[in-house]
Amino acid sequence: MNIYLDTSCLKRPFDDQTQPRIRLETEALLLVLRGVENGHLRWIGSDLLLYENRNNPNAERRRRAGSILKLCSTIVGFSDSQEVRGVELAQNGIVALDALHLAAAEEAQVDVFLSCDDKLIRRASGCARVKVQNPVDFLKETDL
Repeated sequence: MNIYLDTSCLKRPFDDQTQPRIRLETEALLLVLRGVENGHLRWIGSDLLLYENRNNPNAERRRRAGSILKLCSTIVGFSDSQEVRGVELAQNGIVALDALHLAAAEEAQVDVFLSCDDKLIRRASGCARVKVQNPVDFLKETDL
């Protein structure tokens, strides 16, 4: 199964782990990454993920997220068609960068797009061409 993890997933391990929801999403993300490492899942990334990580002002988080990004099986390059699709998605109220992530995931024909951003998940549910889920919900439906 091919998945796409957006930047909110990559950031989750660096958030306040004393909050139960954040801790749960972090644990779910770690299980997803274990699934990538053992070959049960294939993580498709994008140039946009690399771009956002390169521009993270926190050097330690940038380094640690960069290590995680090395688990990507494939990095989808940015394309004109992604830009066009991103504009379409943004017209549905999806933030521009999130819309471009979704467009990259659609172009790569992933099975599931994972995000910890509730607003993105809600807004994408009616217009995305891929399934969009929180990592916790994904694990509830997946046999890892």
